[in-house]
Order: sequence, then C-alpha cells, then structure tokens
Amino acid sequence: MQLVETIRFEKGKLHLLDLHQERFDRSRSELFEEIAPVDLFKAITIPELIDPWAIYKVRVVYSESIKTVEWHRYEQKAVRSFRMVIANDIDYHLKFTDRSRIDGLTKQANGCDSIIIVKNGMITDSAYANIIFFDGKQWITPSTPLLKGVMRESLLRNGLISEEPIRVDDLSRFTEIKLINAMIPMDRFESIAICSIR
Repeated sequence: MQLVETIRFEKGKLHLLDLHQERFDRSRSELFEEIAPVDLFKAITIPELIDPWAIYKVRVVYSESIKTVEWHRYEQKAVRSFRMVIANDIDYHLKFTDRSRIDGLTKQANGCDSIIIVKNGMITDSAYANIIFFDGKQWITPSTPLLKGVMRESLLRNGLISEEPIRVDDLSRFTEIKLINAMIPMDRFESIAICSIR
C-alpha cells in the first residue's frame, strides 16, 4: 500500500510544500501506527542537472517511509471537453499510487479529453485534478471532492475560491470550468465553457 505526493518544482522552488507536508503527515497517521516524522524538504534532493526554465513534477512515493523520489519534466495536457461518469462506490480520499479505479473510469471518456466523476449525484473531481466552476461572480469548487488537493486547499485558505455542494443539476448555474492541482495553478488552465461537459 503506497501513496504519492506530486510536488511542482519551478524557478528553484518546491511549491506548496507546507500543504504537501500536512497531507503526507495526515495520510501516514491514518494508515500507520508509531511512525517517525519525516521532513519532505530534507528528503528531497534537487538534482544538479536540471533545466532552470523547465517545470518538474517531483513524485514522492511513500508508505511508512519514503520509498522513491522521482523527477520528471512536466508539460500540461490540453483539455477542452469532459464526459460525466458515475461511480457511487469510489473512495480516493488518500492519494494512493494505485489509480486503477480512476483509470478504469477514464476509459469511459468516449472521445472527450477527460472525465468528471459523479458520486451519489454530487460532482467530485476530474480524473487527475480538482474542479472549479465560475458562476459569473466567483469561482466555486465542489465540497465533495474525491481528494482534497493542495492547490484547492491553498486557494480556499487564501479566499480565491469558495466551496459548496454541487449536484449535476446545478451545473446550469455556471458558465465556465477549470481544472486545478499541484501542477496546475488557477491561472495556468484556460477556462472552458460549461457546455463542454457531456
């Protein structure tokens, strides 16, 4: 049973590391007893041969202790359409490396770029990101995410977005949608018209 933190490294900095540390500590405390504390900042060594202009995905795989730290150059994928899929029994409140359930749902995209997962009538997340919706005045994220992402948490704490329950029937209230995650800040994802959801 392994978990993962995906951390953005950009311009010489590990971004949102305090929030990654919070989730790392919380996940380990939930799953394992009597674990020694681990400082993510001290555990991650920056490689010498990296491109200072590139963005990197730092993938920290762990269980009781850190297993691997992988560095990968990151390029954001284009997403312009979504397919809603239903998964009433899904649970992904911990960021496990095993994403087979979500990957299986992604196969139902049927020509769309990504999916929006619906659980018991409530909007949750996309396949790899949290979601925010624009209602003409503010950006709102569902209060029922599968995983409480660190970018989502940062935006909520800083008052840049709010959260509320969003049912499928509520989507008509909104005009735009964006994806956010540790690798995708709010201003890096071009908003998409709500009609892109099928």
